[in-house]
Amino acid sequence: MHNLRMLLPICLAVTALGACSKEKKSEPTTVATDSKVTETTTTTTETTTTTTEPAKPPEPAKPPEPPTNTTDVELTPAMMNLADHKDWKPVPSAPKGAMITVLEGAPPFPEGKSFAFLLKLPKNYTLPPHSHLVTERVTVLKGSFNLGHGDKFDKTKTKEYKPGALFQMPHGHAHFAWTKAETILHIQGVGPWGIFYVNPKDDPRQPPPEKPASVDRSTDSDLAEATARNVADITWNPGPPSIPAGAEISVLEGAAPFPAGKSFVFRLKLPDGYKLPVHSHLVSERVVVISGTFRFAMGDAYDDKALKDLKPGATVYMPRGHKHFAGAKGETVIQVQGVGPWAITYANPDEDPRNKKK
Repeated sequence: MHNLRMLLPICLAVTALGACSKEKKSEPTTVATDSKVTETTTTTTETTTTTTEPAKPPEPAKPPEPPTNTTDVELTPAMMNLADHKDWKPVPSAPKGAMITVLEGAPPFPEGKSFAFLLKLPKNYTLPPHSHLVTERVTVLKGSFNLGHGDKFDKTKTKEYKPGALFQMPHGHAHFAWTKAETILHIQGVGPWGIFYVNPKDDPRQPPPEKPASVDRSTDSDLAEATARNVADITWNPGPPSIPAGAEISVLEGAAPFPAGKSFVFRLKLPDGYKLPVHSHLVSERVVVISGTFRFAMGDAYDDKALKDLKPGATVYMPRGHKHFAGAKGETVIQVQGVGPWAITYANPDEDPRNKKK
């Protein structure tokens, strides 16, 4: 065995000359096993074949697998500026004067299914202390919304939230509100949606409905307490590698990469002239324009002429797999929310920034 070990380096050094290419039989050697020692004979054959494989380019990012379970409801692609909403209806569960227009789902917004609606409140409107069955996510689109927390209405203990503000209320958290001007709110979540007043006499539905014995809240993220932010309160980080460079991101609920079955909310800040190539998503996409001009269109090929300008307060709803593209005119902030998994798949893999050489 000692002789064989000395022979191998020599063979490797002279293979170019054709030496050491024939079969050799080694001396018998002993191999220790757990229970006995056995004698073996090893046969070694060296060959002098040399191959050079061409360098392989990096594999493109593979689109993730579609989710097996989803809270998505049947959704028609839609994009609409705030002023274009005309179909407002009274809200039976709120004090007189509130009006609603449904963006996703259908009342009474059943358990386990996504919903979204706009709520319009007149000037000097009062909403008594109440709570909800599931997490409530509210974005102020217009007006002045004054929010307080607790079981008793106290105007002096409210804080004003302007357009672009976002607040999230965990289920069962008592809160109240009033308005200084006509106010429009965007409310989104996963059903069942319900409102229950601290004082049953404040409920316009008489007798008030009873709370269900149990509610599936599996999609709720871990909101330990109520959070509320005005635009100035939001901090920014560099955008994710899955979208073109130049964007910034602020995660407001959940945590990247936004796993399946859990709610998320994040905002993107896009610089002037920013372009987002044709792409689609694994789950329904819900976008609210916070500031600037978000340029948006649907289709298989990017076309500047097809882009529609969406102003602050505008909403975009896209079903999963539906191709679309976008851009920004002036610095623009959008809010994206829903239930994971969030992922982006480009129609042309060459436009995916994750596939570009670093």
